[in-house]
Amino acid sequence: IAGKLTLIVGPVGSGKSSLLSAFLGEMAQISGNMFKARSASIFSDLSTHFKKHNYLLFYRNMSVAYVSQRPWLLNASLKDNILFGKPFVWRKYKKVISSCALLPDIEQLPAADSTEIGEKGVNLSGGQKQRVTIARALYSEADIVILDDPFSALDSHVGKHVMEEAILKRLVKRSRTVILVTHHIQYLTYAHQVIVMANGHVHYQGKVGEVKKFDPDLYEVWRKAIREAKAAELSVPGMPGGFPGGRKMSAMSVMTEASNEDAGDLSPHDDDDVDGTDQLEEKGKLIKQEFRETGAVNVWVYLRYLRSCSVTLCLLSLLLQLSYHSLIVASNFWLSLWASDSSVYARNLSRFLAISGNVTEDFQFDNSPYLMTFIYLSIGSVLATLIGCLLIYHTGYVGSKNLFINMLVTVIHFPMRFFDTNPSGRVLNRFSGDVIAIDQRLGGHVENLLRCTFFTISAIIVNAVTSPYFLFAAVPFFILYYCLQRFFRSTARELQRLDSVTKSPIYSHFSETLSGLTVIRAFGVQTDFKRRAFKAIDVNVTPFLFIHTTNRWLGIRLDYMSCLLVFISSVASLSSGLHGLANPAFIGLCITYTLMVSGQLNWIVRISTEVEMGMNAVERVLEYTDMEVEVTVSSAGSVSVPESWPSVGRVEFIDVTLSYASDLEPVLHTASFVIEGGEKVVFNYRSFIFIFHFSPYFFLFKIGICGRTGSGKSSTILALFRLLEIVEGTVFIDSLDISRVDLVTLRSRLAIIPQDPVLFTGTLRFNLDPNDVKSDEKLWSALEAVQMKDMVLALPEQLDAEVVEGGENFSVGQRQLICMARAFLRDSKIIVLDEATASIDLETDAKIQDIIHHAAQEHKTIITIAHRLSTIMNYDKVMVLEYGELKEFAPPSQLAADDLSVFYSLLHGTSDQDNK
Repeated sequence: IAGKLTLIVGPVGSGKSSLLSAFLGEMAQISGNMFKARSASIFSDLSTHFKKHNYLLFYRNMSVAYVSQRPWLLNASLKDNILFGKPFVWRKYKKVISSCALLPDIEQLPAADSTEIGEKGVNLSGGQKQRVTIARALYSEADIVILDDPFSALDSHVGKHVMEEAILKRLVKRSRTVILVTHHIQYLTYAHQVIVMANGHVHYQGKVGEVKKFDPDLYEVWRKAIREAKAAELSVPGMPGGFPGGRKMSAMSVMTEASNEDAGDLSPHDDDDVDGTDQLEEKGKLIKQEFRETGAVNVWVYLRYLRSCSVTLCLLSLLLQLSYHSLIVASNFWLSLWASDSSVYARNLSRFLAISGNVTEDFQFDNSPYLMTFIYLSIGSVLATLIGCLLIYHTGYVGSKNLFINMLVTVIHFPMRFFDTNPSGRVLNRFSGDVIAIDQRLGGHVENLLRCTFFTISAIIVNAVTSPYFLFAAVPFFILYYCLQRFFRSTARELQRLDSVTKSPIYSHFSETLSGLTVIRAFGVQTDFKRRAFKAIDVNVTPFLFIHTTNRWLGIRLDYMSCLLVFISSVASLSSGLHGLANPAFIGLCITYTLMVSGQLNWIVRISTEVEMGMNAVERVLEYTDMEVEVTVSSAGSVSVPESWPSVGRVEFIDVTLSYASDLEPVLHTASFVIEGGEKVVFNYRSFIFIFHFSPYFFLFKIGICGRTGSGKSSTILALFRLLEIVEGTVFIDSLDISRVDLVTLRSRLAIIPQDPVLFTGTLRFNLDPNDVKSDEKLWSALEAVQMKDMVLALPEQLDAEVVEGGENFSVGQRQLICMARAFLRDSKIIVLDEATASIDLETDAKIQDIIHHAAQEHKTIITIAHRLSTIMNYDKVMVLEYGELKEFAPPSQLAADDLSVFYSLLHGTSDQDNK
């Protein structure tokens, strides 16, 4: 409905997101009709005319804003992500961020809204990223705003604030058409129209009040959800709409927690205060500038490349090249000797005939020995060059493969902080551009350099033997060639490094653009992104053009020097011949080699520079290979881990201080606590409630979180997986110090269901069981447990069905369920669920929670982070941490009765019924 709010609801995989994609023109139209009006008046008329028909209608000239289910952000400042190319209007901008509850979050950032949020928003939590994308849609002033499940990463009180202040007041109230997909049924009361999807079809379309007549069961589910949501919204007071918050903190958002006094306030900046603005932007810088070497390539780079190629293979290749050129020179000398002996014999024979006047066949010159020797030398040279070339390219392949594998293994073990501060384009550049340079060009350049070098040495030997005067004339030229090559090499080397470094932004931009194509096309900013791509390409083309320009500069000078060298060599050879110092046959050989050596010298200058430019790629690969990786075990040494570990799920922190990097402030200070098996524990960091539930009898899945982003609730989970640096203290799991447990073993014994579901290219079977150790029965059982069995059975290849990159052929909710099935299949004693049901409808969520509640015999330890607050008071203990320090640790009933406790202040404002 134009200018109204339409809600689209339905279970996982029912086609909600697909319907939005159809609105945006991202789906292939197989049948049916889609009408696009050319003007607003026609649009209004068509809307009335087709209201009763099953047609999809759009006004073609209307602007569209789209908020995707998985937030898509630019690697830019928070402010630039909201503006998204629109001109900055201060009052409008302030109202937008206030409507999206972003003001407190911006105050926490080191450079306020000028803070760089990193690639894919790694600097922000899930809730912050989602609210930034909503703010982008609000600021765009688009006629149609399409939102795909924007509340999945938001707390209930934050979601209500965004719904009322952003969607209703700034969109619907201003007659902007809003299409909203959500699993949060409580917002149905705001909708002017509701569309219920089921199995790819529209199950119901109409007003909310008419649902009771159409589907009473569905109506009761909605009523229950609305009651629960209202109860949850009352549990946490604070700013209008509650504390804005999300999940999944990264380094920057946590480390700025206690630095509010340094945060830039959100106010119009004075244009004259350039220094202050620069300092603010520098403070909010996240992405590090890519390192670039200067000067000559270190000799150790060459030696390590030779070692990666295998020293034995390198020596054998060198020997074959030497043999080939020796045989070539020998065959040429033999041919000259053959011609010389034949000429001498013919001359002596003519003199003999002049005296005797009688000749027979016995006096004819015998060519057979010369011919056979020449054939043998030629065959040997052919075999030597064939085997030598194949061996050199094989050696280069071995070296490239070893370098690639070593870099891959190292990158896989990089600390997570590296990926926060380095765009993926840089890593892609190393694995594509640099590896391609080593794979496809460096081996050929080395082969050419060896060939030209040995040929030049051969030519010098031939000229020295035939005409010794040549050496006196050639030495100055060789010195001149060396000086020219040295000057050109230093220039070309630095240009090649610039070319390599400037490729990274191109890869980053393409990667960023491909992941957000739907959003880019929806907002109609394709031209802006093309302009950015062209700008990045132009920057990269500049050193590329200079490389070719310097090559032309070098070529002209080398050609002049070659002409002079040929002239001097020819004069020296002819002088030797005229003075009888050399045989004419050998003079011809000498001139032939001289004509060829000039070209070979030119190639030596060029190819030696190309080799060094290729070694720049080796240098960049080795830079990643030599970087610091995660510490596998502590300096105290590893411990033997039983196969059954962990068997109880006992977690103990002793004086633990956590930090995201050694140069950053700690996010948890000297925390000490013990959680025994069977306890239900609530953690509160500053104002967040973070719940651990350790139970040897059954699972509890409904766990609530409320409060501000940046409280550090993810820090403890990261510490369990050793993804976060433990500055001081010790973490024990079942009495074993996890710092002394092998990193692979530790992580293999834990399971996690992430907030953003991760699927890998391959088959569904591979994604469920990467090690291929589970039977089909167990796979089907896990799929049935997460309500995915029927869907997989409907696929043509079932368990062997293809999973495309990122799992894009499954909905986000389906991906989440597959990840959940994978975690259950691991049979880990400790399972972490990070808002695992955020993208799942209430009915599926309830079924999964029922499965977990009835898994009493499994004796699992479940660590759950969620946005639901209905089960907080049922837990055994609450741990309250404020500013990274332990404040309270007691049963929730005890803390709730203490009006001086921090936990009581969180519950303040709860209704009497809720307290009961």
